[in-house]
Amino acid sequence: SALVVTRGGGNLRRGPDTGFGIISTLPEGTDVTLLERSPYSAWVKVQAGGQTGWMALITLETNAIISFLPQDFDAPLPPRPTATPNLGFGGGHAYPNPGGGQ
Repeated sequence: SALVVTRGGGNLRRGPDTGFGIISTLPEGTDVTLLERSPYSAWVKVQAGGQTGWMALITLETNAIISFLPQDFDAPLPPRPTATPNLGFGGGHAYPNPGGGQ
């Protein structure tokens, strides 16, 4: 088991990343049951109050040895990051030439 230690509560999410939707926010002091761990991030699948979801390990306090929890290889991968636009000069962008040419 573990205890939610984040002031204001900890978010129970649909997957092991902040990019996944929030199922609910568990209040500080809530006791959760540790079920599994993510194979690629510091997140654990927990159960509390009839709900099951993922919480960041940093939001919990536990004496459990996390590496002893089974890994959930069916855990969804984190959502892909949003592409960062390239706003440099050239490359077909509609920016004026700083040298004054066409």
